[in-house]
Amino acid sequence: MVLLDLKLSDSARLNVLEQIKRRHPDIEVITMACHGTAQSAVEAMKAGAYDYVTKPFGLQELKHLLERVAAHLKFKVENRVLSEKLKSNQGFGRIIGRAPEMDKLYRIIGKAACTTHRC
Repeated sequence: MVLLDLKLSDSARLNVLEQIKRRHPDIEVITMACHGTAQSAVEAMKAGAYDYVTKPFGLQELKHLLERVAAHLKFKVENRVLSEKLKSNQGFGRIIGRAPEMDKLYRIIGKAACTTHRC
């Protein structure tokens, strides 16, 4: 998580944000500005910011925002772990295999099962 608070123009701040997201796409960035506008907030969000806050802001507001980002990051990690677990446990019943041909077979079995059981 990055709190981006630079005394730069909006375009320079966006450039830094874009570089961070390009190098580390999983990092969530919160941008902060003294004189934020709706336009600069929209641009920051389009560039990949998780959120945009204007100063001054209260510590409680910042705390809630950081908790929300932490929960989001935890969800992303859990989702990635479960996705990897599903990939490693691929198979149907007692059929086990991870070769591309087996993936095709699993899709065919899945489609056939859906037509039989109305998925």
